[in-house]
Amino acid sequence: MEPSRTLAFSKLSGHKKEKSRVSILCAVNASGTEKMKLAFIHTSRRPHALRNINYDNLPVHYYSNKKAWMQMSIFNELLLKLNSRMNQRSRKIILLVDRAPVHIVLDKTKAKLNCIQVEFLLANTTPVLQLCDAGVIYSFKCHYKSLFIQNRIKGRVT
Repeated sequence: MEPSRTLAFSKLSGHKKEKSRVSILCAVNASGTEKMKLAFIHTSRRPHALRNINYDNLPVHYYSNKKAWMQMSIFNELLLKLNSRMNQRSRKIILLVDRAPVHIVLDKTKAKLNCIQVEFLLANTTPVLQLCDAGVIYSFKCHYKSLFIQNRIKGRVT
C-alpha cells in the first residue's frame, strides 16, 4: 500500500478544534440611538484572563453557565437591570422580544417592572420585525470575529 493511504496506528500530532462558545445579547431602541449594555454569556464562571478584574467594571454584563446559553434567570436579571436604568431616567418603555423558550418573565420579576412593558412578537415574525436579526447581529459578529482573530495573532506574535 502507498504511504499516503495507510491508516495511522499511533497518535497524530495536531490539535482539536476549539469548541468555546459565547452568547451575546444585543438590545437597542427602534432608532438605534440608544443601546443597552451587552450581555456576555460564557462557559467559564471566572475566566483566567479576567482573574483580577472586578466584573462590575466590565463594559458588558458578564454571566456564565455550562453551555454559554441564555437562561430564564439571566433574562429576568437583565430585565430588572434595564428597569432600574429606565427608572433612573424616569422613562417607560415597551420591550419587544421574540418567543424564545427562555424569554419568560417570572412573576416575581413582573411585579418589579414598573418602567418596562414586555411584549412578545408573533410567531415566525422575528426575521421580518426584529431589526437586529436583519443585519445588526451579522455586523456585530463580523466585528467580533475580526477582533478575536487580531487578538489571537497578537498573542502568538508577542
